[in-house]
Amino acid sequence: MTHDETISSLAGRLGWPEAKVNELLQAAVEMIGDHLSEPGSLPLPGLGELISSKQREHILLDPVTGERHLMPPAMVLFFRVDLQHTKDDRIAALLKKRLPEISTDDAARLIIEWCGLVRKSLLQEETVESLPFGRFDCKPVTVGDPAIAAVEEGAAGYFRITFTPSVGLQRSVNTLFAHFEPTLLNEGVTFDELSTVTLGAVGDAAPDGNLIARALSDEKGELLEEEPLEKPSLEEPLPDEPSPLPVGFPLRRKPAYRRRKKPSLWLPVIGGVAIVVAGLFFFHRDHKEQ
Repeated sequence: MTHDETISSLAGRLGWPEAKVNELLQAAVEMIGDHLSEPGSLPLPGLGELISSKQREHILLDPVTGERHLMPPAMVLFFRVDLQHTKDDRIAALLKKRLPEISTDDAARLIIEWCGLVRKSLLQEETVESLPFGRFDCKPVTVGDPAIAAVEEGAAGYFRITFTPSVGLQRSVNTLFAHFEPTLLNEGVTFDELSTVTLGAVGDAAPDGNLIARALSDEKGELLEEEPLEKPSLEEPLPDEPSPLPVGFPLRRKPAYRRRKKPSLWLPVIGGVAIVVAGLFFFHRDHKEQ
């Protein structure tokens, strides 16, 4: 389902003009970005939970060129599927706070209908786009995938749901780091306290969890109750995992260089003065005795 199809279908569900739906969805995305600019989570009723986690600085190594970049901190978004998630009005309440002119009922209807439309589409299609927010994908999982190792060979109907945030949402959650960008490190510059990650080493393996078993349709063409798999446990994202290059300005700090400690010149100077003083003392004493 494309973005235009999403907006058109949502406008029909709500009985609103498409322009109004677009405007309110944009405001909702801005509000979500502001709320998740710090580590936290927001529920998407009927879909799951959107989670933000702070990623620490790290060094990204390009194995082909040998170049190393200092990657700044960033907020990273994760999506956890929970199709049985109960009704939650937190997003609607935040939207109402941002747009006082919208009624509480309209704010709640927008979020419920939007999440419901995405949920229903994911159970029937592979991709659902909502450009202010991002893109949901629901792709079939092949037999032998580690995440469904317990499934008997030949079993079908298992799908993995993934979420890709839009550029606007990524910028919104990273407003605190807007003036940082990756910095090329010169040879010999080291940061012992930071981990080094090789480019391409992260993200090759398929993510665990976010699996569902799609329901079959009954004789009327209506979806039967879907069979969600066991909820994946949410673990804190690894701080070493490199993130997409943040948008912003050059990093406003210089890398720390290790300088060799210069040898002290005080010892030979003091020694020379002592020798001169001792020589004058003995010369004066011999002259006096004579």
